[in-house]
Amino acid sequence: MLQFIRLEAVNPARNVRRFYEVAVTRDLLDDLVVTIRNGRIGCRRGQERTIIAASEADAARIVAQQLRRRASAPRRIGAEYRVVGKAS
Repeated sequence: MLQFIRLEAVNPARNVRRFYEVAVTRDLLDDLVVTIRNGRIGCRRGQERTIIAASEADAARIVAQQLRRRASAPRRIGAEYRVVGKAS
């Protein structure tokens, strides 16, 4: 199970330019790893979190939870996230 999705939220009127990436991969020990990166578009540094998932179902739950949170962005930051990259 290898997945990747990149979302971007842009609203020049509110000075919002953000990205959000979620990737599900396997490490060298064959554990599922969910990596979440976010930050401002154009900045060199952002934030990154890594979560070890117990199973594929657990990884899917973590990804779904993160994407649900991004769906509430218009209410919180004033810009909607849009999918700009995806791989499975």
